[in-house]
Parts: sequence; C-alpha cells; structure tokens
Amino acid sequence: MSSVVKRIAGSISEELRWLGQEKVYLPVKFQSSCDVDKIGPLRTEIEMFCGSERLSNVGGLTIKEFSAPEVGQYSVFDEVGEKIASYIRTYFDVKKLRVDKVWHVNSFGGSEMRSGLPFVPHWDHRRYFKGMLYLSDIDEHCGAIEFLDEEVSMVKEMIPGNFRRLFASNKLPRELMTFRPMLGSKGDLVIFDTNWPHMAGQQKAGVMREVLRFDFLPW
Repeated sequence: MSSVVKRIAGSISEELRWLGQEKVYLPVKFQSSCDVDKIGPLRTEIEMFCGSERLSNVGGLTIKEFSAPEVGQYSVFDEVGEKIASYIRTYFDVKKLRVDKVWHVNSFGGSEMRSGLPFVPHWDHRRYFKGMLYLSDIDEHCGAIEFLDEEVSMVKEMIPGNFRRLFASNKLPRELMTFRPMLGSKGDLVIFDTNWPHMAGQQKAGVMREVLRFDFLPW
C-alpha cells in the first residue's frame, strides 16, 4: 500500500469560486504507488511497442505523445492508466474521466535556462486532471514540476489590484509567490488539477528526468 504525502493536499472552493470553477483541488503525491521493480519492464514495453519515431520536442522537453485512440492500442498503458484514474476519482471526487493523451517524457537539462510555457507559472486553458508517474528519482536538479505553495488569500493580499487580471491572462508573477518543486522517488505518483497554478522546473545541465504522464478530461 502506498503512503500519501499531502503537502498541500485537500480542496478549496470559496476562495476560487470567482474564477468560475466550483472547486479547485490541490496536488497530492503518493509514495511508491508503483513497485520499483516494475519500472524497468514498463520502460522496456514503452520502447518496444511505441518506438522512437514518436519523439518530438515540446517547450524544450523530449517527449513521446500518444492520443486517446492510440493509448487503447497499447496494453502497457492499461494497468497504469486505470490505477492513476482511480486515484484521481477518489481523491479529487471526479467520477467520470476519459484519457485525452499520454506523454512519456525523457529529458536532459541543457546549458541554457528554458523560458515560456510550461516554464512560467500558469494554469492550463483547458482543465485537465493529470497523473505523473516518476520513472526516475527526481531531486532539486531534475526539473520537477512546481506548484503554488501559498494559500489563495495570501496571494490576493500580496497583489490585490492585479490578481484577477493576472489570473485572467493565465500569467502569474513568479517573484511575488512561492512555487515549490514536487520532488520524489522512482515509483512515486503525483496527481493534480491543472486549475491550480503550476510550472515546469529547470533542469541542471546533463541531469535526466523521466516521467509518464496521463492527461484526463472530466466528463
């Protein structure tokens, strides 16, 4: 049984109701949600069945992307995807989900700082519930995903005049808020609501990060 790390876990409704959302869920990390000894075979299956022809570059990240119809063609995704979906349904109280796409991210840090989306604080214009299975240990050098750490009331106090405008434009002032990386070990799982502010972290040159990310749409 995996243990649950609720660093900023839970849900809020009143503070963000004016954003047009009934409820916004905060990120949750599950330790050892996947047995470490299954990670190697999982990697092998992805390489065997999915090949290297799908490699593409998104915002400086090397990924393989699979659309919803394609996900169903690969048995490698069945067990992992259903397990992640069950966590999201349980902890975020979202009853119906459908997978929209899957990313296998295997990236190395470069010599330059990456800019633009997804490396600036934002939330997705289309709401997703995402699950990221760590296929490698991810420390402070690996470019872990980062989440807003403040309570919404604190943020509104810091920038009361600009808060609505900044949120409406999908851009947040990094210098006025604290974003914390979600560090973890191989086999850990992070689930999050993309309506909560987040950003991709910067990787140190030559450092590797590998994750398998499932993007679900509520329906």
